[in-house]
Amino acid sequence: TFFLEMSDQLATLNELYNNGFISQQDYIKRKQTLLGNQMSQNQIQKQTTSNQFEQFGLVDNSVTLLGELSLEDDMGWDDFGTIDTNLNNNQSNLMNNQMYNNMEINNNNINDNCLLCVGVIADIQYCPNEPNGRSGWGKKRYYKDSINKVKKAVEYWNNYEEESNNIRIEHIFNLGDTIDRHCSTEKKGKEALMQIVNEFDEFKNPSQVYSVIGNHDLYVLQRETVKEILNIPNRGSIQQEIEEIEHYNDYNYNNEEDIGYDNDFVENISSDESLERCYYDVKLNDRFRAICLDTYDVGLAGRDSSHYKIKLGKTMLKNGRKNHKSDNHFCDLNGGVDRPQLQWLRNKLFYCQMNNEKVVIFTHSPFYPPVAYACRDAVCWNYRDLLSIIHEFDDVVVLNLYGHEHEGGQAIDTHNIHHVALKATLEANIGTNSFVILKFYENRLILEGYGNNEGNLEINF
Repeated sequence: TFFLEMSDQLATLNELYNNGFISQQDYIKRKQTLLGNQMSQNQIQKQTTSNQFEQFGLVDNSVTLLGELSLEDDMGWDDFGTIDTNLNNNQSNLMNNQMYNNMEINNNNINDNCLLCVGVIADIQYCPNEPNGRSGWGKKRYYKDSINKVKKAVEYWNNYEEESNNIRIEHIFNLGDTIDRHCSTEKKGKEALMQIVNEFDEFKNPSQVYSVIGNHDLYVLQRETVKEILNIPNRGSIQQEIEEIEHYNDYNYNNEEDIGYDNDFVENISSDESLERCYYDVKLNDRFRAICLDTYDVGLAGRDSSHYKIKLGKTMLKNGRKNHKSDNHFCDLNGGVDRPQLQWLRNKLFYCQMNNEKVVIFTHSPFYPPVAYACRDAVCWNYRDLLSIIHEFDDVVVLNLYGHEHEGGQAIDTHNIHHVALKATLEANIGTNSFVILKFYENRLILEGYGNNEGNLEINF
């Protein structure tokens, strides 16, 4: 994938398998591909050891519904710490060639012109009255200066011109945590959020600035307020919501451990429910589509305490902590994705598959644990649901871009889908910045990083 010689690719593949990062089936398939199918499956199988990766649940094709976290078949959630150990022990060997700041760009195809460019920024966490601080692991944070970084990023995007085809930045994607919890009051939160929006409005086409919701946004403000100020698009009517839920329930999933989406769920939907929806898609051109997900649709913040999504979040968190004690991502700073959103995602990816579109997914919380290098708990509660769906459409999804993790990271899953977490804007030193430009070509993507995210990553498909 990263322009390695055959021997290097085989060595990397063997290391991934021997350390439990890919299944035996996937190992055989990839090795046959590398060797031009010269080796039979039995020949390869004799060279392999027992499969370890599937026990971690990262290649499971079934959907674990919300609330079904106490199933007898644990799929290795209690062994998540083992993944942490493997990643820590082998990170230098397995991950260095995958970090986005170590990539080389292949410019051999001079006829492959850039089709479009977008700017991406994450974890601004602006707070105008908060002195500089530090993260839990000692990283300096510049709450006041974040707005200056947004201003400079927008200026750069407005003046950017892709050199090979004179393509300009057409869209901006903001990956959540636009303000910080230190804003503390609703009034301060609104003012801070509006200040950042005013900077985004300086983009040459402000209607093409798209945001997702982060946990810090919801610590301060109700989600409908965040949605309104950030101008997050309305996805559809309430009737569409009901039809999607009913369509979802037509699927033959195991509902034994259901904790909230019962027969009364449709009746519980109000007209406000549709207004709360913060997931949507953007058609970038005839070849590419962006999908923006809401990984806090089920959670502990951003709604009144009596809201059924808050109750569902508390129950999900309680069950997760009880039944999966070694899986530390069941914590307050994360959230989950509900059933209607999961089905909407599946439907949307199916549509893209039928129309030969490629998809980049933007969201705040990572849903592939190995990408969270520094903060192991910064992962969506029901990440396996999302992985299961995108793995069904591994010919459609080419990249998942996240915030939330702050230190940045990049990994490739067993279906050769790329996952990239951007470094946090508020942790870039004063006078520097932290953003990327994503360049789209017919059969590849290039991530150009700036400031804290400096470096390049090429993704071929």
